[in-house]
Amino acid sequence: MDMFIAVRGKFEGYTNGDNIVLHSSETSTGNAPSFELTYKWGSGAPAPVTITGPEDGLSVWNISGDNLSGNTQPTLNWTISSSSDDILFQIATDEDFRLQDLVLDTRVDNDFSPSAGTFTMNGTRTLDKGNMYFWRMATVDASGHYGSWETSSFIVSNLESIHLGGDRYEFRIRHGNGTNDNQYPECMDTFIDSSSVNANYNGDSEMSIEYNNPDKTSILMGCNLVSNFLPVGYVVESAQLRFILTDSPYNLFVIGVWESR
Repeated sequence: MDMFIAVRGKFEGYTNGDNIVLHSSETSTGNAPSFELTYKWGSGAPAPVTITGPEDGLSVWNISGDNLSGNTQPTLNWTISSSSDDILFQIATDEDFRLQDLVLDTRVDNDFSPSAGTFTMNGTRTLDKGNMYFWRMATVDASGHYGSWETSSFIVSNLESIHLGGDRYEFRIRHGNGTNDNQYPECMDTFIDSSSVNANYNGDSEMSIEYNNPDKTSILMGCNLVSNFLPVGYVVESAQLRFILTDSPYNLFVIGVWESR
């Protein structure tokens, strides 16, 4: 078994002065790390649930007329093999499930029925906009045996469509403006310079494109818009990509743009 211990989550901010010191396997005090395994006899683990929705990693939308906004009361769906099994349920705003919003155990909680296969996050369970939510379920049989965790995720976006008139609406997307942690949608950019092949310009606040024979610089940009898939029945009519100049261009030039597929 391998284990990794970290002081911060994937997108959590860095802090100063927070630390913990543990004895290692080389300690001479008798406090080396140890591992205890508890087991019991039985017929095996129960079959896990099958998560059927929302689709993993996508946004959940509230549709008002044809206006789209983040749905803070999504319905979670699953199927379960045995109607006699209970379910452990957790939902969190980090994929390590350290920042848990809700924990339920149907052996003691009656918020939903395991065999119903549906749970709507309404009332006091209403979620907040601007978060990627991670949720998981594990089955528990009558003997107290646990099935494996089944995990999925969805986004309750900060984005809201803008009505342009008629049946046309618009989303204005930039890196991180869909979530409070500035991570979704994920749009990244950099530029590469043929005269400095070992340089990394990812941290620069500006991007440069130029051609000075034989050297040239090129911009690389990508947006992962999977998290912003539209609901069934809606299609993208057109899309525009906008860059803002930091200074006046030098001389006349032609810019070529290629789309990756």
